[in-house]
Amino acid sequence: MRVTNSGEDDRTLCVRPECLVLGDQSANLLDASRRDRITHMARIGKADKRGAAAAARAIRSALLAAIAAGVHSPAALADVVTATQAAGDPYADQERLF
Repeated sequence: MRVTNSGEDDRTLCVRPECLVLGDQSANLLDASRRDRITHMARIGKADKRGAAAAARAIRSALLAAIAAGVHSPAALADVVTATQAAGDPYADQERLF
């Protein structure tokens, strides 16, 4: 049996017991495909230049800093996550052709 993350908006490093469910390799691959985590040409541009572990640490750090600064609104915290993810976009500095 394999363990997969059950959260809809999960992070790859989340291993809290309440977020995990048992499953076999087939279920794990289906889950990975549904979450767009299988490497293929369509994933180009979705990677984080910091890598998965560093991206997760950056998001955690940004959220902790925002909460320490008094930000508690779910919408504002979601904006923090979005901005932190955008900082890892490998094509953020690339100018568009059209």
